[in-house]
Amino acid sequence: MNQINDAPPPPGPASRDPEWPMPRKPVPPPVVTVRQAVVLLLALVCGLTVGVLTYLAGGNLPAAILAGLSSFGGAVVFLHRAVDREDR
Repeated sequence: MNQINDAPPPPGPASRDPEWPMPRKPVPPPVVTVRQAVVLLLALVCGLTVGVLTYLAGGNLPAAILAGLSSFGGAVVFLHRAVDREDR
């Protein structure tokens, strides 16, 4: 004859930690923060705009690429300082 035991489980590690057999794995931090993504995306838009406008103005592709890359670098520096960090 089987009897059903309605008693609570005995005290032990399982009663203190609901995930006792399988502990949670720590979540790694993101590779790119939201601030970094915004700065790089806005700098990319700035660099592409300057590069396209330079190409349309003169038709010289190497000069347009150099202008776009240099404006991308300048925009990264400017936006890095302009976009405020949350930890300050």
